[in-house]
Amino acid sequence: MIDRWARKALRRGGGLAGGMLSLFVPPLCIACERRLASSQRWLCRNCRIALGCEARPVTRFVDIDGEMKLRVRYALGYTPRVARIIAEMKYGDKPGLARLLVSFVALAAGDRVPAGTVVVPVPVHPSKRRERGFNQSRILAEALASLKGLALGDVLMKQRTTVSQTALRREQRAANVAGCFSLRKLEHPRIERALLVDDVVTTGSTLRECARVLATEGTEEISACAIAGSL
Repeated sequence: MIDRWARKALRRGGGLAGGMLSLFVPPLCIACERRLASSQRWLCRNCRIALGCEARPVTRFVDIDGEMKLRVRYALGYTPRVARIIAEMKYGDKPGLARLLVSFVALAAGDRVPAGTVVVPVPVHPSKRRERGFNQSRILAEALASLKGLALGDVLMKQRTTVSQTALRREQRAANVAGCFSLRKLEHPRIERALLVDDVVTTGSTLRECARVLATEGTEEISACAIAGSL
């Protein structure tokens, strides 16, 4: 039996070490760790079917400023399996997973996204972008915009680093992200209608801060969607 260390190294790995390990360790489903068929990548057929059966749009509302509410929709509950898949996407160097998971973001967004809506990804700090090599929310937003025939507006920036939200209690999360987002210093037309895109929503603190920035800049209609949530 291949030990757990080797499997973890293979999931993380690239380069020569990852290539050598792949000769001895069969590719496994990142959700259930069953062996993958040669035609499969990342997720086995059973897990893909299970995710499809579990998917259903959930709508929640987050207060922005007491008067304005942000409508948030997500397609999957934030179960241990879903959390594992999203963690592999973000921390396991698998940006291609975002393109696979965008179908759940599209399901959350719905079929009736108004014309003229601009799809806005939740940003990560530049240091995190360099470390990870990508922003999964931007990949999701770009793919969603293409699917829906909408414009992509990469107009937000994260101006200071924050600790991981997953490490904080619910009441600490709002303070962690307060004031950390701003509008990029670029010339661009005012966005009248925005659809924020993130991978996961739990307390809604991050989306609330992003919505506040857009609202301050004159965006009148703001909604949000994500792969999964527990809001």
